[in-house]
Amino acid sequence: MTIIADIEVQVGQEASDAWGTEVTPTVKLMGVSEVEIVPLVDVQQIEELRGTRVPAYHSLVYTVGGEGSLSSLLSYDDLPYWLQGMFGEVVATSDTSGWLHAFDAPVESSDSENSTSYTIAKGDGTNIYSLKGATVNTITISGESGAPAEISVEFIGKFVSTDVFAALSDRTVTYVMGDHIALYIDAGSDAVGGTLASDIGWSFELVMEANREVKRHLGDLQPGSYREAKMSGTLSLSLEHDSLSEAYLVEMLGATTEGVTKNVRIYAVDANGYSMTVDFSGVLSGEPAMFTDVDGVVSMDLELMGQKTSGASDWLSIDVINNVETLA
Repeated sequence: MTIIADIEVQVGQEASDAWGTEVTPTVKLMGVSEVEIVPLVDVQQIEELRGTRVPAYHSLVYTVGGEGSLSSLLSYDDLPYWLQGMFGEVVATSDTSGWLHAFDAPVESSDSENSTSYTIAKGDGTNIYSLKGATVNTITISGESGAPAEISVEFIGKFVSTDVFAALSDRTVTYVMGDHIALYIDAGSDAVGGTLASDIGWSFELVMEANREVKRHLGDLQPGSYREAKMSGTLSLSLEHDSLSEAYLVEMLGATTEGVTKNVRIYAVDANGYSMTVDFSGVLSGEPAMFTDVDGVVSMDLELMGQKTSGASDWLSIDVINNVETLA
């Protein structure tokens, strides 16, 4: 009998020119709460007139594929794996606190050419299945006061099959905590990171979407590759209702021609100097919740849609400093 406690997850990076070609796992993931590996086998029955009320006599396999998802605590150590899967590989540079991994959202088509795909294996040591060609399609990072930050990742893939684990050890990782995080909010025309929004932030949720889809051609049940698309993203903020957050709302409601843009920095750093810096530029949008309740304190919920602003070099960039020079 297998119980949930027996399950582990291992990951290996595939070659950039061999999408969906199985590799041996090189890393045992830590802090994972849930992983779903979903085989996609499209079987359809043949509808035919046979003078009978039997449901069907034959079926055909139309397509084969796979997809998956992962939920985990957010660690400074493992975040670059998923960012390089969305934005492309980067070369880490030496920093006083460790190694800097700097990721920028793509601008030109060539900016995503070296995005990393993975073989993701899940099992109990005996019954193991893996998603080949696991390609990051959506990343959601969320955090709140008094709790560790979390990450969820959604993947498209090539196919699912049985697999075997490598002999990998547990790893020590450093998690991003709510008390590590500082929030900065500036006008879209100003440089990011200039104005600390102290003592008003309750929580945030950043959603990044690559909007990729697999490509299928004649001669194969499985997809042969995937196509890139324009990225999109949103940043949701839950803020205590005070004079500063009220000013954001009044500004948004008073807009008559163009939307109100903001440059937001979410900066997390621990005692060792490991850090995560998210710079997000966007326009206030949606339906702001003006009188929400956080433990009896009035708050408001605002959402920004990703948009290039005059004060930022790009609409989204994420820097991570950890003690890992090269991702295994």
